[in-house]
Amino acid sequence: MKQQMNEMRKAMTQMAQTFKRLALEETKAQEASPSSASSSSSSSPADSKADASETTDSDSYKRPCIAPPIDTTGAVRFVSTDALDKKDPNKQRNDDAYFGGYSTRRIHEIMLKDYVRTECYRDAMYHNKELFEGKVVLDVGCGTGILSMFAAKAGAKKVIGIDRAGIIDRAKEIVHNNGLDHIVTLIKDTVETVTLPVDKVDIIISEWMGYFLLFESMLPSVLFARDKWLVEGGIVYPDYAMMYISAAEASWNKSRTVGFWHDVYGFDMSILIDDRERWTGSDIEIVDPKRIITDTVEIASFDLMTVKSEELDYTAKFQLAMTRDDNLECFVVHFDTPFTRKLKNPKLLRTGAEHPPTHWKQSTFYLANPIACKKGDVVKGELRASRTNDNEREYDVMIRYSVVHKSSGEDVETQAFIQEYQLTGWSDLDLENII
Repeated sequence: MKQQMNEMRKAMTQMAQTFKRLALEETKAQEASPSSASSSSSSSPADSKADASETTDSDSYKRPCIAPPIDTTGAVRFVSTDALDKKDPNKQRNDDAYFGGYSTRRIHEIMLKDYVRTECYRDAMYHNKELFEGKVVLDVGCGTGILSMFAAKAGAKKVIGIDRAGIIDRAKEIVHNNGLDHIVTLIKDTVETVTLPVDKVDIIISEWMGYFLLFESMLPSVLFARDKWLVEGGIVYPDYAMMYISAAEASWNKSRTVGFWHDVYGFDMSILIDDRERWTGSDIEIVDPKRIITDTVEIASFDLMTVKSEELDYTAKFQLAMTRDDNLECFVVHFDTPFTRKLKNPKLLRTGAEHPPTHWKQSTFYLANPIACKKGDVVKGELRASRTNDNEREYDVMIRYSVVHKSSGEDVETQAFIQEYQLTGWSDLDLENII
């Protein structure tokens, strides 16, 4: 119990530092551009007499923007097989496929059995009922209706859930069977085209996070709802999201894939190794914390009350300190989503390797050009994440990296490498690994 309390205090301290930095950045931005306050999502609806439906361009929330480019000068470049896959014309890349995937029971069973995820949302509402009492709540992407029912039980006077996936037909029955249909109304539609039975809502809740936090690009729909329906002083939960990166070795994966073909019952069958099995692409997996060989640093943070859709494509520089002698063979990305504003009992959903596993696991980016490192060496990197041009639900990721060796007494930087990935098709979830 004492150890758990210490971990919670540490987590809350980290949150406080992040929020203080975000608030400072927001204040500086407002001072630098006073006119921006009138266009902010937190501005009063009275500031504009135009109807929100007329001024909110739904396409602009999904449209990819061009993230700042990575300098490719002097770097060895490698395109992963998953990035090459985007040239495959036979792939189905549309909203029908996306919503169709969320129409089956299986995916919702996986999410509901992710107790870390589901209980964090439940506790954020149940442990802060005074905030939800008598409020109008909008649930974006309601699925089975679990968050909508949590909100109703937390005291909301009206809850509206929106989802275009077919599961909502069963969700309506679930709400009725649980005696909550006098509070909860579920609508089968997209956020961008729906007509709500109310003009404004007090709170927006949504479990929008995908792998790599941003994969599937559901967040733009939440931002659309925020700008169109949230009252002045209203809240979106979770209200922040932060992404982190670290580095790891990959001996375990190599032994079970590449290593297998080098010794098949005593015979060398390595010519059968497929490029996909060389672990030079991206993956979703539960990473053993013992594989992490560096510290962890933040690469992106989003304030859901102010962030704009175009800011979801970004480029971030980072430096990682080696914590032991080992081979730099992959990068690991995870995210945290806090529930904080106006809450007497804030909550924090964490997905890092050192925390209890979730269905999001961690995002791994394997390197075609690994580098041998010593403790104290510094991994210099830059990550660019941007929605693909042909499907805004998928992300292109480019990582530039090199290592500054410090063990020789003077800094010696290695050759720089660049690797490209595309985050697509991460739908093969393994329920056995998350419950």
